[in-house]
Amino acid sequence: MSTGTVISVGDFSGRWSAPWRDAGYDTIRIDPKLTPAHKLADNDMPVGMSAQDYALEVFAATHKADIEGCLFAPPCTDFAGCGSQYWPAKDASGSTAASLEIIEACHT
Repeated sequence: MSTGTVISVGDFSGRWSAPWRDAGYDTIRIDPKLTPAHKLADNDMPVGMSAQDYALEVFAATHKADIEGCLFAPPCTDFAGCGSQYWPAKDASGSTAASLEIIEACHT
């Protein structure tokens, strides 16, 4: 029996969502490199999509009351100080805005 569902974005290895999966939560891991072969357990669903596509096409259309939590690992160069040298280029290319769209789509 599931405790609920946790969505984990940018969790290719499954390590970040492991505590929730081990506690009985269904986990949905989103990463473009994932395939069905990356399934770690019966309660794990790997989804090979970009975080933006998932957020805008799938998550926004789901019944959010069924989601117990979301773990997001946006590209660290988008928001962390260690990537600040990339911010002007990311702002100019629209990459920062795309990352913010993901957050907004999952927040509302």
